[in-house]
Amino acid sequence: MNDVIETIAPLDRPTWLLWLRRELAPFPGRGTMTLRLVVSVVAVMIISMTLETPLTAISAYFVFFVTKENRVVTTTAGIGLAVGGTIAVALSLFFYRYTFDYPELRLPVMAATVFGGMFLSRVLVIGPVAFAIGFLLSYSQCLAESAPDADALVRRAALAVGGCYLSCRDHRNCESNSLPRRPQIPEPCEGKQGLIRA
Repeated sequence: MNDVIETIAPLDRPTWLLWLRRELAPFPGRGTMTLRLVVSVVAVMIISMTLETPLTAISAYFVFFVTKENRVVTTTAGIGLAVGGTIAVALSLFFYRYTFDYPELRLPVMAATVFGGMFLSRVLVIGPVAFAIGFLLSYSQCLAESAPDADALVRRAALAVGGCYLSCRDHRNCESNSLPRRPQIPEPCEGKQGLIRA
């Protein structure tokens, strides 16, 4: 009877559980990286809530998007995000010319921008910038529903790109002022183990 049970349900732990345990294990630098993220997100949220900028949650999300392995890559990602946010808001204002009063056109535009951003993020070398453009562009199209007129819509879109700049600048200041230059991130495992290939 025990042989049948062991063949049906082996006593080994699943590979995804081992992978999860390995990914969540503490390593040198994880505490400082977590502290940097928490301080940056809290600062962005406080400033965004004080200034009442739209898309406050997106500003906090882009702090995680900008965070990279070291200062140089983080600064490069922040500059790319700021440029991508500006392009996204400019494209969004262009698309508002055709979709402001027509939600039946806005939904296909949102779907096309998400698809385009995801596709270009895999094809281009500057993929994260393309993803940011597609994400911000599709999300900013949602602002048209709550805007009473076109003037308020343009103000909200301009404040949205301001929130994008805020998240890049604030995270860069937090990173450069008080934390180490390079957290030690463990090398990826060799071979095929669990769900992730090295």
